[in-house]
Amino acid sequence: MRYKKYFLLNWYKVLIIVAAWLLAVLLHNVFYAIMGVEEPLFFVLAVLIIPVYFLISVVYTTTFNVIKRKKEKELAKSGKFVNKKTTTKKKPKSGKKKQKSKK
Repeated sequence: MRYKKYFLLNWYKVLIIVAAWLLAVLLHNVFYAIMGVEEPLFFVLAVLIIPVYFLISVVYTTTFNVIKRKKEKELAKSGKFVNKKTTTKKKPKSGKKKQKSKK
């Protein structure tokens, strides 16, 4: 899963993508305003590369999460799934239950 590092989106990566796109648009316009010549590098970044990367990342993240949830459901049905996010309290070994004190 080496692609997971590059294509799995989180909010931090989305903000970086948006910032990179805005920077590419601004740099393209600044170069045109200063030099009076169309500059193709930042234009291609803003129009082709960054949007294509974003779309590929959205598709990858969506399929990754669908497959992950499907596997979790299958494991939950078989009884082997343990949710790592929630902590379960261990039951006391003796048959006695701990009583809560009422005040």
